[in-house]
Amino acid sequence: MEMTITGRRGFLYVVGLISLLASMFLYQPAQVFAQDWSQFSADVDGDGLPNTVEKTGWFNASGGPYVTNYIDFDSDDDGLTDGQEKLYDTDPTDDHSPGIYIEHEEHFKTREYFSWQRHGSKYIGKQSAVVRRDSTISVGGPPDAQIQIGKSIGSLTTLTAVRNPCSGRWDIRVPSDGTVGIYTITLQDGGWSESLDLYVIFQLPTDRSSTFISS
Repeated sequence: MEMTITGRRGFLYVVGLISLLASMFLYQPAQVFAQDWSQFSADVDGDGLPNTVEKTGWFNASGGPYVTNYIDFDSDDDGLTDGQEKLYDTDPTDDHSPGIYIEHEEHFKTREYFSWQRHGSKYIGKQSAVVRRDSTISVGGPPDAQIQIGKSIGSLTTLTAVRNPCSGRWDIRVPSDGTVGIYTITLQDGGWSESLDLYVIFQLPTDRSSTFISS
């Protein structure tokens, strides 16, 4: 009789132990493991810089080594990817570098005679830019900056800047019937400010010499 009781107690003990272990397992906080995304792609964020280069640091004419986040394509949120910052010799960790800028786009059709700053196969304007009417330009700079568009004379068309949440830049449309002239685009971020002169023209001149183009 005593052996029967002992056997029952043993059975109940085993069942209780199993239940306890099961409850501990079920209610155990989930462990979070850091994921090394670099195993999935040589350039996870698609900014043109290999993961290993971003992790170890890189240099350009502005300095370095710049250690950038290989899963964040735009470390300083100024509208230029880290790869573009390397190309344009700017600081990827400073949203005031290069400051205000406009990247050249083929539909501008002004590179042939206006001296955009060339970096490899890309062109950028940091102090001035020329566009034809019926163009949309994309102005980049510090993400928290305020933008203003001034006119050299009051009769010029009023241009409006619209923030593009995808690119992080401001899109400005120059209508096909817009007034040609000089517009000044200014970005202000706290005590910092910088301006760019935008020259709006009718069409391409056909009689410009190479000396004029490079001046």
